[in-house]
Amino acid sequence: EIDPITHITAKKCLIENCYMEGWERVEKNLNKGVIGMSVYLFIRRDPTANPVIDVVAIINNQTPPHGYTKVDVDLNSLTFGGDNIYLYYKIAST
Repeated sequence: EIDPITHITAKKCLIENCYMEGWERVEKNLNKGVIGMSVYLFIRRDPTANPVIDVVAIINNQTPPHGYTKVDVDLNSLTFGGDNIYLYYKIAST
């Protein structure tokens, strides 16, 4: 059995071989097709922490839902004239 996802982050990478110690990389470049930097999501599974129960994408100045944690990397930061896109996730209450 696989432990649930408990944390989410993202990282901008200059090279494809980009990892973060203690995190699992989601093998999908979110900036595929954009010349330059790649953006990858990373997840952490902690059997002692509460799981992620929801993930939303917030565009530009939309108001994020209350009680969500921001992934502080603009997933669209390398496109010219593109919208700012941030992920927010919610952890289950104890």
